[in-house]
Amino acid sequence: MNKKIVTHDPYTGEINPYYEELTGERNPLLEEMRRKEEEEEEFGEFGKSSSHEARFEGTNFSPEDGVDLILNFLAWELPITARYIDAGMVREWIAKTYNV
Repeated sequence: MNKKIVTHDPYTGEINPYYEELTGERNPLLEEMRRKEEEEEEFGEFGKSSSHEARFEGTNFSPEDGVDLILNFLAWELPITARYIDAGMVREWIAKTYNV
């Protein structure tokens, strides 16, 4: 009877520490995790290089572009804010508060 050796615990997501010992092969999830960590290091969460120099690069965003980025981020990360953003309430508050 051939049983499949799992790469990870399906309930906790924890990597199977015995995978390589049981199969003779490196756990493919380890390579996938390493690659993902490298990408996050290289590009940061928003897909732009997260190097020190990149943090201080100039941008060609207008204030309105910045407001749009912030509102999109809020709507995505905090869905409860989406209804206020859609109603224009948050944009109105930002415009009044920061003269944008």
